[in-house]
Amino acid sequence: METINARELSTPLLEGSAESNITFKVSKKKRKLPWHKLLATIYSLFLCWQLTGVCLYVVRAVTCFKHKNLTYKCEANAAFPQSAKVEFSWLVTRCLHIIFGITVLQNFADFPGYKAICRQLKFLPEFWSLLFLLLVASSRHAILFVLFDKALFHMLALLTLNDILRVTAVTVLNFTQLNTLTAPFPNNHVFLF
Repeated sequence: METINARELSTPLLEGSAESNITFKVSKKKRKLPWHKLLATIYSLFLCWQLTGVCLYVVRAVTCFKHKNLTYKCEANAAFPQSAKVEFSWLVTRCLHIIFGITVLQNFADFPGYKAICRQLKFLPEFWSLLFLLLVASSRHAILFVLFDKALFHMLALLTLNDILRVTAVTVLNFTQLNTLTAPFPNNHVFLF
């Protein structure tokens, strides 16, 4: 084997300078989190919960129907363990979803305002029909609460609140133009609900 001479190691292989021109800049910017991806993931999980909640509610409703009861008068563990609590949490998140949808809609679309919507609604006979149906459903829940001891107040209140929020969402959606939502994203489709 040949031994390497110390002089050979000290001579540069290239004739140019041994100094490096590469400088590393230390970035002081913090790395941005992809909030839109994180929020989309959370919202997708929330929608999966809503779908699961509907399926579990249908199982509970069918089981209670076989026992000739309504879901809010049925036993707490009628279909599966804690089925009444699952129904309650599904109704709460359903109401929150509608509230969130209305809030997002009025912030990101051509929302005319509640006063302008109310001014237009009072001349529509369809709105008065929808309001009458809401009144009938709410009075039914009130009668059930008064007449039956086994009826759960919080379930009836959530069902009534859900009906009120759905009517509100329908009226707001009818008078809100969604064409500005697709303007920043011409190639993508934007869905709120």
